[in-house]
Amino acid sequence: MSNNPYESPDTAGESPVRKASSSSSLTRRLVEVLAVVVAIGILVALLLPNVRFAGEAARRTECVNNLKRIGLALLNYESDYHCLPPAYTVDGEGKPLHSWRTLILP
Repeated sequence: MSNNPYESPDTAGESPVRKASSSSSLTRRLVEVLAVVVAIGILVALLLPNVRFAGEAARRTECVNNLKRIGLALLNYESDYHCLPPAYTVDGEGKPLHSWRTLILP
């Protein structure tokens, strides 16, 4: 038998590690949950700027597509009438009626 006063014949040679109590396991669980919440928060914080820039890119793409459609409409008008549309059309008295934008509509 050794000279360790904390050893009993039943625990001879075992390390003196305490068994986890219910309050310590609860604390450990709370720390784990808190770590997961912090990790998710960091990921969301990293991804939020990308979402904001995605909206800007979508608006830019929409504008580019609108300009392409206007260009195609002008080319279709030119192929039908062999000239580009005038800036505006006039009635019999010379008053402006419509602009080129209404002339390129299908």
